[in-house]
Amino acid sequence: MPQSYVPVLAVRVQGRKALYAAPRLRGEPYSYAMPPASVVERAMGSIFGKPEIEYEARRCNLYSPIRYQTTKESAMASRTTSERTIRTVTSLVDPHYIFEFAIRVSPLRARREDTPQKYEEMFRRRIKRGDYRQIPYLGWREYMVDCELVEGPIPKPLPITMDLGSMLFDQIPIDVWADRFEPVFWNARIENGVLHYPQEI
Repeated sequence: MPQSYVPVLAVRVQGRKALYAAPRLRGEPYSYAMPPASVVERAMGSIFGKPEIEYEARRCNLYSPIRYQTTKESAMASRTTSERTIRTVTSLVDPHYIFEFAIRVSPLRARREDTPQKYEEMFRRRIKRGDYRQIPYLGWREYMVDCELVEGPIPKPLPITMDLGSMLFDQIPIDVWADRFEPVFWNARIENGVLHYPQEI
């Protein structure tokens, strides 16, 4: 394979709930309708994570209707007190996706013998054995999911087309030493059941 080869894999993800809270709604968390790119990349990194590799979300294919559920949950009022408060949480019910993503080797951390093919094979072995670094989840750690490698053609997703509005793409570091990050947003849209993540960002 040429050195420019970048593995693109597909993983089916299913769970009971998901919550992708917009930054401005964290006091009363309300989920985006679809997972941001960072959620896809974090979930795949939970299956197999190495400092030498990076995950790049390409597409999210939707196989379940977008349904919300609102509940009341107890939470800490602040980090400095032990008081608790009740807040409203609006999450997604029965999420079912196929994530398509690329595996890239980091030029800053990789060794000479590190190749995309090597890590693609390692990822495939890990997910087939269920030997995860930690259990993948969608948004919140409580919302764990089952994952399955998809080999062959991607099944046709639901015929849904809709604008999702402004969605968080990721938190971009602007000062690593001071632990400062800047949120980056984009205008998301589902086309025939597929959310394409912008590669230019």
